[in-house]
Amino acid sequence: MGWKSLIKMEEIYSVKDNHHVELNSIFEDEDSFGHFDFYKLRYQSVDKIHMNSLLFIGMNPSNLDNKIQDSDFYNLSQDNNVYKKFFSKFEDISEYVKLKWSHLDLLFFRNTNQNDIDCILHKDTKNGLDFICKQLDVSKKILENIRPKIIVVSNAKARFFLGLEKSKNKKGAEIHGWMGYDFKFDDTIGTYRITNKNSNLQNTPVFFTSMLSGQAALDKGSFERLKWHIKFVNDNKCVFPASSLL
Repeated sequence: MGWKSLIKMEEIYSVKDNHHVELNSIFEDEDSFGHFDFYKLRYQSVDKIHMNSLLFIGMNPSNLDNKIQDSDFYNLSQDNNVYKKFFSKFEDISEYVKLKWSHLDLLFFRNTNQNDIDCILHKDTKNGLDFICKQLDVSKKILENIRPKIIVVSNAKARFFLGLEKSKNKKGAEIHGWMGYDFKFDDTIGTYRITNKNSNLQNTPVFFTSMLSGQAALDKGSFERLKWHIKFVNDNKCVFPASSLL
């Protein structure tokens, strides 16, 4: 009997059932966002996410042929996914840690050139900030509802939007807050925790790491250490609900 059959079945959260109306309202608002090429590609998102499990956070879904498409949702299995180049490392970590896994992109428009995000957010870009923030609002609702047990973020722009680079300017005003999460490095587990007291994610361990696939991916030794570290945090009961510390 495999390890997957020994783990209690987690509850499944449907992004489609809970958020398709919000996503449609963004990607059908042609007056506000129709001038973006990305808008014409519509959105894409994973549908079913395992709650209270291992979550890998990315930035954008890809668009392979750059053609106008309908919005859609897709699902991922725990292993043997078609795009092995991208998902095999998630499967490897999941099996090693013995936690089911899911993946979520923080933005929903199809694009792989992250420099385009900076163009969208440029001060002279019409409604660019609104286009990004509305999508991040949906992602934050998803995160708060699925309450991941451990989060792995392997994208620099995703770290930025989550709030890791939050700071204050000379006038004391908060900048780079974005999704509003606060992080503190926990010396006892060797990684960050989310510290927001009003969040379902309070105390959730978060691993910020380099890309897990592609040319800039972690080297083999660093990847093995990441696997060990995630397993250590999970096995040693360093994961606990926010309510336990209130």
